[in-house]
Amino acid sequence: MKKILNLFIISLFLIGICSVASAWDMLPAGVKTSPGVGDIMGQGKLPSDPHKTFRMVRFVADDPGEPYHLSADDVVIWDTASFDDGVTVRLPVINGSGDCRVAGIVKVAVTLTPDGSWSGKTAVQAIGANNWTWIQTYGYSVANASLHSAWTHGDPWCVYPCSSKNRGKIGKWTSGAQGTSKFGIGGFFFDTAPGVGSSDDVEIFIRLE
Repeated sequence: MKKILNLFIISLFLIGICSVASAWDMLPAGVKTSPGVGDIMGQGKLPSDPHKTFRMVRFVADDPGEPYHLSADDVVIWDTASFDDGVTVRLPVINGSGDCRVAGIVKVAVTLTPDGSWSGKTAVQAIGANNWTWIQTYGYSVANASLHSAWTHGDPWCVYPCSSKNRGKIGKWTSGAQGTSKFGIGGFFFDTAPGVGSSDDVEIFIRLE
């Protein structure tokens, strides 16, 4: 009788392990990857720690020629064309005059599979796909930037009006620029830039929460 009881307990234990493993496998791929330094819920460990907030989103690339890859520190926008769900993001539109749909700064790079298993699916249908990742929406960070316009520390940043070469980069928000209503301010710069070339390590503060 004791042997049967022990076998029953061991069986329950093994079933529990399998259930946890199965549930873990069903989570979006990005859940299993840390977004980097900072607490997911935006709470610092100590009062002296910089508070950061991260959000899990899914990346799609439905436009012809749109890259299948997001680099860490790219800026992304909310998708309002294919999936207006507040969960799906994409790279900024080429030749757009800035964009008010700033979602955040990518913290974990992601590359879509070419088989298109992620395409045309809602967020619920795409749970477990490889196109989920972390973006930062609040706090100190670094970003990929286009330095074609100079700025100084404290200037606001926005999605840079992009070509294929600077897609995913931020730039200085200018109040008198054409299409000002489309320039969504995402925060401000800590760095000062001379206005030449580009940089992948621009210090910024994100203020999207």
